[in-house]
Amino acid sequence: NSFCTLLASVTVDVMPSLACLHEHLLQVVTADRVSELEKCGFTVIDDGFPEALAAAFLEEITKAKRTGLMDPNKVQFLTGSGPIEVTKPYVYEADMHQPKVRAKLPTFDALFSEGVAAVAHAMNQKVPTLELIESDDAVVRSKSFTIKAQVNQGGCFPWHYDNPSKPNRRRLTFALYLCKDWTPEVGGELVVMPFLKKQTVIPPRFNRLVIFRADMTLHRVLPCKIGFTRSCFTIWLESETTNTDAEVNLRAKHLTLESTELLATTPLQRSLSRAVYDEEYTRSAVECFGEGSREAKISAMIHEAHLRPLKANPSLWNFVEQLRAARPPGDCDDAEARSRSS
Repeated sequence: NSFCTLLASVTVDVMPSLACLHEHLLQVVTADRVSELEKCGFTVIDDGFPEALAAAFLEEITKAKRTGLMDPNKVQFLTGSGPIEVTKPYVYEADMHQPKVRAKLPTFDALFSEGVAAVAHAMNQKVPTLELIESDDAVVRSKSFTIKAQVNQGGCFPWHYDNPSKPNRRRLTFALYLCKDWTPEVGGELVVMPFLKKQTVIPPRFNRLVIFRADMTLHRVLPCKIGFTRSCFTIWLESETTNTDAEVNLRAKHLTLESTELLATTPLQRSLSRAVYDEEYTRSAVECFGEGSREAKISAMIHEAHLRPLKANPSLWNFVEQLRAARPPGDCDDAEARSRSS
C-alpha cells in the first residue's frame, strides 16, 4: 500500500513497526484506557509505540536538534492591539508541516504523510465520540493535524489547554515521551489537572504515551534540569465538532454547584479555569519565563485580562469563589512532584 511505499526510505527494522502502528494502537488502547480517557480526560500507556519505532523517532529528534532543524518554542498571545509573541527558554521544536524538516527526517515524514491517519483511525475506532477528522484527500488530511518534535534542555511550560477556544479545532493530544535516562532529579514531568480534581504527575519515560483531550485537560510541564535533554513529540488531532457554541458559551444556568460535573467533563471549564486556578497560572508562568522578564510581564497582563470580566460580574465571581473552595486540598510544587513520580 501507499504507506509501505513511503517507508522505503526508512530503515528496514522500523518499517514493520510503522506499518503496524494502527494494529499496535488498537491493542494498547484497551477498554480501561478508553474508560480513563472518557472519565478523566487523559490516559497513560507505557510501550505506547512499537519499540523500534520509538527508538527511530528519538534518533531523528536528536538529529533535528544537532543539525539546526529546531527553532525556539514560541507562543502567541492575542491582544486588542494585535498578537504578541513570546519565547519559552530552553525549549526547541521542529514543525513537521515544514517540508524542509521532513526531508531530513524520513520516519517523521512517513508519520506525517500516512501514519497519522492510522493514529486518527485507531482512536476513532476506540472512541467514536471523538469524531476526529479522517480523509482520503491528502490536502484535507494535512490540515487536520499538527506534529511537532521537541527537546527541553532546562525549561518548563505554564498551565494551559492545548485548545483554548475558537477557532482552534484540536480535539486530542497524543504525546510520546522518549527519555531513556530519566530520573526524578531530572524533572520535566507532565502534570495534568482535571477540573476540580487532584493533579497527576507523569514522568516522561521512554516510549510512554499520554493521550488527553486537548480542549479540556489543563496541564503543564515542570522545570527540567539544565544539561539534560527531554525529548518527545506530539500529534494534535482535530475534529469538526470541536468548540461548538454549547462548549464555549458559559450561561447563567451553569453558575450553580449542580453544574460542577458538567464543567469537569466539558470544555466549558476553560471559561473559568484561570480564575479557579489563579495562583497556579501565575506561579507557573514565572517559573517558565523568569521573574521580572518581559515574557513574564506579558503573561501576567494576558492573565489579568482574562480575569477582569469575571471579576466585574458579582454573581459569576461568587460562583468562582465556590469552585475555588471545592478544589481538593494541596498543591503540586517540585518537591511533591518528585515524591509522586514513578
